[in-house]
Amino acid sequence: MTRRWLLLGLAILATAVAGSMVLLLTAPRHRINEDSVKLIQNGMTQAEIEVVFGVPPGDYSSGGLRVYWEEPQKRLDRKEWTGDAVGVEVFFDPSGKVQAVDQYQVFPFPSEPLLAKLRRWLGL
Repeated sequence: MTRRWLLLGLAILATAVAGSMVLLLTAPRHRINEDSVKLIQNGMTQAEIEVVFGVPPGDYSSGGLRVYWEEPQKRLDRKEWTGDAVGVEVFFDPSGKVQAVDQYQVFPFPSEPLLAKLRRWLGL
């Protein structure tokens, strides 16, 4: 009986490890960096920017402190892409074309313990 539980536990563990590897290997790879930011031009659409960065808007950093200063003008539609070293705010006009691009630097947090990372990833 004990051997069955041991085998079941090992099977569950192997499944969890395999699932984690699949998630890591299939995670979207972004190209959010200073070179890519230089390719963004006024008049581009969000779809064109997603091709440049390789991912839709979102935070693709491994955790960090964002530092930027907001311009004192009202922007209508703002989308944000954040990588490990640089973040980008893209502002679109009502027709969905790029109106302005703001870039900011991302500073990594000091290394956090694995348990803290798991809690952050799981939202606990």
